[in-house]
Amino acid sequence: MKKNIKELAAATAVTAAAVAAGVAVSQTTVQADTGAPVTSAAPAPVVDPAAKTAATASQAAHNVSTAQQAASQAQTALTQAQTADDAAQTALQSQNDRIAKAQADVAAKRQAEAQAQTNLQQATAANINSAQAAVSAQATVVKQAQTTANSAAAQAKAAQAMADQANQAVSAAQAKVAAAQTAVDEATAALNGTALGEAQKQLATAQAAAKQALAAQQQAQAALKQAQADLTKAQADLTQAQTAQQQAQAAYNQATKGARPVQAATVTDNQIKLPAGYYQNLQRYATGQITASQLQSLVASGMQLNQYQHNAADQQVKIANVFALDQATRTALSEWAAGLINQVRLAAGTNPVVVTTASVAYAKAIVDQYNRDGFNNFVNQGHDLKALKAVADQFGTLYEENISTNGLGNSYVNALAEANQGGWQTFQRTVTLDDLKMLTYQGLVGFLFDDLDGQWHHAMSISGYTNSILKTGDHHQAVGVDMGQDGWIHFNFGTTTKMGQANKLAQNQAVTVDPAIQARLTAANTDLTHAQTAQAKATQAVKDGQAKVAETQKAVATTTAAVHAAEQQLARFQGTQAEKEQALTKAKEALKAAQAELAQVQAAAQAPVAQNQAAQTAAQTAAAALQAAQTKLAALQKQLADWQNAPALLVAAQTALAAAQAELKAAQADLPALQQAAVQAAANLSRVKAAYDTALANLVAAKAQSAAQAAAAAAKSAQQAALQRVEAQVRAGGQATTPTALPQTGDQASTAGIWTTLGLALAAMLTGAGTVKQRRG
Repeated sequence: MKKNIKELAAATAVTAAAVAAGVAVSQTTVQADTGAPVTSAAPAPVVDPAAKTAATASQAAHNVSTAQQAASQAQTALTQAQTADDAAQTALQSQNDRIAKAQADVAAKRQAEAQAQTNLQQATAANINSAQAAVSAQATVVKQAQTTANSAAAQAKAAQAMADQANQAVSAAQAKVAAAQTAVDEATAALNGTALGEAQKQLATAQAAAKQALAAQQQAQAALKQAQADLTKAQADLTQAQTAQQQAQAAYNQATKGARPVQAATVTDNQIKLPAGYYQNLQRYATGQITASQLQSLVASGMQLNQYQHNAADQQVKIANVFALDQATRTALSEWAAGLINQVRLAAGTNPVVVTTASVAYAKAIVDQYNRDGFNNFVNQGHDLKALKAVADQFGTLYEENISTNGLGNSYVNALAEANQGGWQTFQRTVTLDDLKMLTYQGLVGFLFDDLDGQWHHAMSISGYTNSILKTGDHHQAVGVDMGQDGWIHFNFGTTTKMGQANKLAQNQAVTVDPAIQARLTAANTDLTHAQTAQAKATQAVKDGQAKVAETQKAVATTTAAVHAAEQQLARFQGTQAEKEQALTKAKEALKAAQAELAQVQAAAQAPVAQNQAAQTAAQTAAAALQAAQTKLAALQKQLADWQNAPALLVAAQTALAAAQAELKAAQADLPALQQAAVQAAANLSRVKAAYDTALANLVAAKAQSAAQAAAAAAKSAQQAALQRVEAQVRAGGQATTPTALPQTGDQASTAGIWTTLGLALAAMLTGAGTVKQRRG
């Protein structure tokens, strides 16, 4: 490629030189039209413009790369310096807060100590005797105040009852007056004869409404009866559909037993929650920023934060031999464990795991090989690397393994293996599915939050950190879980690719089911859904019908009452003139009597209401006096206790003051170092910030220079293209050129010269001047 570029540049240079000279350039074969020989000066050295441009561009790109690297390093240093400064300032502020709190505590304790000194000085026999007498006298006052308050409260309660009774009598009398007034109004209207037509109209309307309500009630009762019949049929259809679906499901389950595709489960019965900053602290440990012990202190709270939640249904599932789990149990356990692991990885921001039929088989193959090798994890150190490598090669994967064991009841799962006693390899143990899930959960929690003895390798594996830094780029894993014969649970991870190529671990076996069985289950599920929908609708229809019947019954009662009232009102309006006059007279007499009764009741109510107000005020006053007496008694009792215990209280106050002063001294002693650290951190931050600003400015400048070089290169290319077009036009005009030197370019003068030469050449072409001919001999 370099050779081609250089040859093209040389050809362009020859053309440009020939056009610029306008004369023959060969010393031996070319002459001017005059016939006089032409002697040319020695040619200037040829400069390759393309090579020069490429070198300049390469240097500019190198400058940008160097500046970018320096800026990135400065950014990292700035982030670290900012973090250190924040930590130093936070520590300083915390120490200042500690000192302020200690100073306030010292002041309070000093005041308490001074009061204790005063109490000791005042704790004479005379003062103590006097205080005892005062306490005794005040106790009598409190007792009397209590009696008074109790009596006042009882009187207030009785007065309130009397006032309530009087107010109720007033209300009843007011209601009588209102009813009597209504009767007078109706009797007046009847006498005037203006309300008869309206009463007849109201009766007719009430009767029509009652008839309509009765018809609606009968219709609602009929609809309810039909809805109840529909519900009975829907319930029978649902029972039949449920039976059919259960039979179809059982047939399908039998056909697909042990052959279904698997995946990580969404676990809701248990959760694994990470303490704040967990994954970041794990990364800090992995990169050497903190020690294993420091990490332990930062994440240990996770052990208390995460507690296994038992499942009543799982407690009923018995596993005959936990060391020989069937495929269905191993699959379900792997899915459940993967769901928990993915809770952790989601919080950490790492890739989730998957579960496949192959990953379940992969874990079993590893456990089987462990068992064949007689590998007892209680006795043997580390892992059975022979088994892991062999099985990983078989599946074409990159492996990780984590194993754990915990107590179950009063012993380990395989107590014989733990004691390394004979027979452990054939030992059997019955557990529940809940037991197995608990062991799995406890293993994961231990890996994540109590892995100091494992140097946190288990935590890095479970959280996805180990896989995330895998240099091969195989960052997706499948997992399988199984129980070893020694009672240790194996969590076997494997990448689903190796060097980017999919492997066996990614395989999830397809289900092969008889189409007739599948169709039967599909139809049964559809029928069940329809039956459930119909039963739900029928149930709702019955509820609606019952509500409608109740509503119409209420409407019938209301309209029937309205008819009776309208009939009575009409009867009053239909009497003779004398009867109407007599009715009005009686109504007015009844109104007058009701008003008189109301006035009497209101007058009678004034006294109990006033007495109640006075009794309530007296009760409140007595309660306040009791409270004041009790407060004074408490103060006197405290003073007496302070004098009686003055020596001990003084010692206690002095001890508390000494402790507070010691805390203040300790806090103040630690302050200078923290202040110095904060100053240094701030200074370092300022220095690193300046370095970052400089690096950023250099990067901007380098990019600007690179852009300028790119623009110059583009202009150069355009210039060369123009020269080539001119050369082509010159040749087309019958002129010949011989290679010679091209003036160097790269500055304004050279560029201007070239464009001048181009202009002259074009002018010569247009006018026919400056033509040269080639001669031989």
